[in-house]
Formats: sequence, structure tokens, C-alpha cells
Amino acid sequence: MRLPMISAACALILVGCGESSEEETVQLDPDTREPAAMATQPLRPGLWALSETIGEVDQAAMREEQEAEIEEDGDQRGEARTVCLPLDYADRPPAQYWSGDDNICDYDDFSAADGAIRATLSCNATPGTLTITIDGDYGATAFDTAMTVTRSGTGDDDITVSGRLEGEWLGECPDADAE
Repeated sequence: MRLPMISAACALILVGCGESSEEETVQLDPDTREPAAMATQPLRPGLWALSETIGEVDQAAMREEQEAEIEEDGDQRGEARTVCLPLDYADRPPAQYWSGDDNICDYDDFSAADGAIRATLSCNATPGTLTITIDGDYGATAFDTAMTVTRSGTGDDDITVSGRLEGEWLGECPDADAE
């Protein structure tokens, strides 16, 4: 399964997050909030293609050559993964929408209004934690965000990976029973 920016960061900072080369659509469980909140959904429910690009890598102890190699490799990570955003996800997508299905993350904050989307998530990286920040523009069927992933609490220097996460609505989700 392809994961967004966090998967690249996991690989780069040795978090040990799983990733396979097989393309599959991730089905997210809907949020358990009240159905009345559905009117405030910033992104259209359905099938989304998410693609990431790595920009800069920053770690105090990392050599410049290592940073350059990782950043160059990041230019080739723009392959999209597909995610089915549930119909009744309420006023914000499940945290796994941004972080990938295999990551345990919670929102620290989230706002989506007037075409601007901002979020901060905290994720268990064992050891340490990942903090994901998202900041960008959105519409009902597309978004373009800057995304920063910082790994801390490992006893080593913090590592920060920045890049972009873009999404495009593809249509209705495939019927899970038909697969």
C-alpha cells in the first residue's frame, strides 16, 4: 500500500512503517460523530488519489550529501495512492486519510474554512513520535498542501521532512462488497 508523505518520512527516518509496492484502495472507517455534521465536510466523500513530493530534509547530525540524496529521491515519490473517504466522516477526514492506514494518529487541531485547510496530527512512531502539519488550499474535489513530518523523542536529533501532499477526487468509492 502506498502511504502519503508520512511513508516517505518513515522510510527516511527509520520509523519502520509498512509499505508495499502493491496499489490498493484504502477503506477508512467513518468517524462516529453526529450525521448532522455532514453538512460541514470540507472534502467530497468518495475515492481520492493522493500524491506526495518530498522537498527538504533537515537533521542537525545529517551530512549535506545524505540530505541531498534523500531530497533527490523524493522527487520520484509522486505516485498516487487511492483512499476511499467515507460518506459520513463529519467535519474532518479521519486522521488516517492524511497519515496512512497503518499509522496510529490523532488530531491536535484541524480547521478547514474559506478554502484554507490546516491540521496538526500526533502519531505513535515507536520509538518516539511523529508530528504531521498540513497547511494549504482546498476545494470540494481537490487540495494542495504543504506537509511537514517531524520525528522526535528517539534520543537522536529530530528529523524534519517537508514536501507537498496533493489530492484529487476521482468519483464514488468502489463497492467494498463487489471486491
